[in-house]
Amino acid sequence: MRAGTLPEVFVLKEATSGIQDVISDWYPLAFKQYSDFLEHACAFKVVVFATFPEHHLDVANMLADRACPGQHFLLVIHNPSGLESSGARAFLSRVNATIVALAPHTVRVASEALHLMTLPDSVPVRLFIPVFPIKDLSDGCQASGICSSPQAQRRTFLLQGLFQSQRRDYSGLFDSVAKSKELTSASNFTLRLIGKGELAIPASLRGRVIKDTDLAYEEYYKAVGEALAVLPAFSSDAYYTRKASSSVATAIICGTPLLGDQQLLDTYTYLTGPAVYVKQPGKSDADAMARLLSITADEDAARRDAIKNLREGLYSVNGDVIGELLTNALQ
Repeated sequence: MRAGTLPEVFVLKEATSGIQDVISDWYPLAFKQYSDFLEHACAFKVVVFATFPEHHLDVANMLADRACPGQHFLLVIHNPSGLESSGARAFLSRVNATIVALAPHTVRVASEALHLMTLPDSVPVRLFIPVFPIKDLSDGCQASGICSSPQAQRRTFLLQGLFQSQRRDYSGLFDSVAKSKELTSASNFTLRLIGKGELAIPASLRGRVIKDTDLAYEEYYKAVGEALAVLPAFSSDAYYTRKASSSVATAIICGTPLLGDQQLLDTYTYLTGPAVYVKQPGKSDADAMARLLSITADEDAARRDAIKNLREGLYSVNGDVIGELLTNALQ
């Protein structure tokens, strides 16, 4: 960010297909080629790296070598364990930086990691909830899992993200769905998976479980918004203890309830009760989805209204956080 201007965004074009159209209502500037950034790097008083250190450490070190006067780095972390790498530690020892964590529990983990480092200056950690406005993509569905489309009575549940078993328990979910007579016999049930990578759908579930890969952002957000609920379906406790889940924030962006257990509410403390269909203790995701097949349009709408109110509040909080971050960085 140059002083007194809107932030300038430099991206890998192939990795951000359609995102500009989705956020154009509030960010009207054209994205620029990532390769152009280095030519003018010292003109920016504040540099934000959106996935540190995994995607940006090489460029970050190039900027540290230049020692641009007064430059401050905002380092967005998705997995605080990355801060423990020797490369991240070396970079932090050379620059003025603030860590931006994306979930309450990752603030704690990042702070603990920094506490164990020997750095010349303290590195603050701030919480930013990755929730932002997108344009209306409802297309007559009123952004509802129970909509007026030709498939008005369908109940679509959705998982999003990389198709990796270490992230989501696909095999356990497939097994529980296959064993659920309520789901396999229901004419209005669909489980939709959107993401990247390879994932085999069991032959017995084809038609019930559908998979879409590499969706453009507009299609991606539209799919989430039209689902009845988003399932995190975590394969381990990592997203409760040390990593931030993109599924949680994405559901709130799109106004769609989550389907999870009480631990989801306890960990992602910015969520409110209506934002999560809480599974009963000992019940599987399949049990919970079967229970939601009979949900009424009124209950669905009430939850989405509550999520909209939650989202508006988060926009306000985020605005205050960004203001404080920039004020401190530009001092």
